[in-house]
Amino acid sequence: MEFSKGIKFLYIFALIASTLVFFKFKAKPNLKEIYFSQSNLESYNSDKIISKKILNSLDNRVNVGKSFLFIDDKYWYQVIQLSFWRREYLKFKLIEKKLEINNVKVKKLSNSNFALGTFKNKNVTYACMQNAVKFHYNFPSEKIMEADDFDHWIRVFLRNLNWIFYSYKPNNYECLLVITPNLEFFKSPGSEINKIIFNKFNYE
Repeated sequence: MEFSKGIKFLYIFALIASTLVFFKFKAKPNLKEIYFSQSNLESYNSDKIISKKILNSLDNRVNVGKSFLFIDDKYWYQVIQLSFWRREYLKFKLIEKKLEINNVKVKKLSNSNFALGTFKNKNVTYACMQNAVKFHYNFPSEKIMEADDFDHWIRVFLRNLNWIFYSYKPNNYECLLVITPNLEFFKSPGSEINKIIFNKFNYE
């Protein structure tokens, strides 16, 4: 009887301990090293607009990296490095809740999309950018398929099987969250965005 109680105690202790260890040390997707492309570049105090501490409490589907703040003659641009296990985890609802962004409207531009919202009583635009022409607020959900569309469900099965083996690898989907009151920023993708954001950085 005493032995049985000891086993139960050890089992409960191991269960509680493993749960605490999981939540404290749960893995997050890796981040690439990012640094300025020129030694004379510098950013303003990034906490001036958005404190990185606000986003550090996000769950393990996203890893928050370095944060930068650039200011030109008219606008500020907050750049925050993000990494997700896979692109399907790119969802801004939790980030918007943390930053208290309201009145969100999603705009489509070619194969990309971005959002407009209200942040600290100012209109802003934002998206997660892979490069100057590829940025997303979200990835549209697939249309609902018929139950007897076997080709589709076979593809879903194979895709999910692939996720089991490959989804938890570093840098599966990494991007730069850019938020700015320049509401025209995403409407002219290309050289201007490179000049403002991407020409300033190197990745490793």
